[in-house]
Amino acid sequence: MCTSIKIDSPQGIVMGRTMDLEAQVDFDVLAFAGGYPTSENLMGGHFEGPYPMLGVCFREWDPLKDGMNDQGLIGVTNDFSGYHLFPDQVQAGKINVSSFHFLNYVLSHYASVAEVLADLDQFHLARHSHQGHKVISPLFHWMLADKTGRCVVIEPSKGKLIAYDNPYGVMTNAPKFPSHLRHLKRQMDLDQLRAFNGARDLPGAYDPKSRFVKAYYQSRLTPEIKTHQEAMAYLFQSLQAISLPRGFIANDRYQDYTFTQYIVAYDSYDQHLLLRTDTNPSLYHLTFDQLDLSQGRVLLSVPTFEAGCSLVSSQK
Repeated sequence: MCTSIKIDSPQGIVMGRTMDLEAQVDFDVLAFAGGYPTSENLMGGHFEGPYPMLGVCFREWDPLKDGMNDQGLIGVTNDFSGYHLFPDQVQAGKINVSSFHFLNYVLSHYASVAEVLADLDQFHLARHSHQGHKVISPLFHWMLADKTGRCVVIEPSKGKLIAYDNPYGVMTNAPKFPSHLRHLKRQMDLDQLRAFNGARDLPGAYDPKSRFVKAYYQSRLTPEIKTHQEAMAYLFQSLQAISLPRGFIANDRYQDYTFTQYIVAYDSYDQHLLLRTDTNPSLYHLTFDQLDLSQGRVLLSVPTFEAGCSLVSSQK
């Protein structure tokens, strides 16, 4: 139950997401130097791309759930669903990588959405390595955007990756992107948004289709944005309005709650990250210039409210 939003600014774009989880999961901020092996090659070894990247990971593992590189390319993963989305076996002559590491590969290798799309048919996201070992293959789809404002949703379908141009600038979870658009257009006239009574008629539910409509409506009805700082502030307001407080939705499967564990946003203009967690109202700011990437990989723990307001770095 995650929601992602992109908003344009005169200097580029800002893009962020709510990370909505069914139970508590440990997460950290993680950064990589260019040339560091960040994604597993299913044919053996690892892929090393030229671009440094920065984002959020789970359990100190390398795959980023969302992130940005120093070229201003930003990407997020959202849960998807379906059957036979990824083939079982690798394919010679292709970029064989798992869905788990796809975002890492993209952010470390490409400077723009156009570059990603030019190579999209070269990717082969498999469920097993060349040795036949099963690899982690989450059911993800991805939203990517760059400083030009170009935005796409990439979804797996029958063993291939399909890209949809996304001028709407939002993404949630399944169903497929075209289905979201059909539902959105049934809800409101996209050419007459001001005629829609959002205070009364905007969906109040938190299912993916309802969140897609709410995210689009809120992100489109922005006041005039003059700076990237204003865009970031409005992005956070929009994401906060869609977030889930802990305790709001009980989850019997995990004996916990479905809730927004963090809100994160990325700015393509000066490549900075802003992060707020469910346990700490402080807003954390980080740029590539603040990091010492000489060791290749930097893990930064996000403290609880009681722990203070500084990110704690550990080289791993």
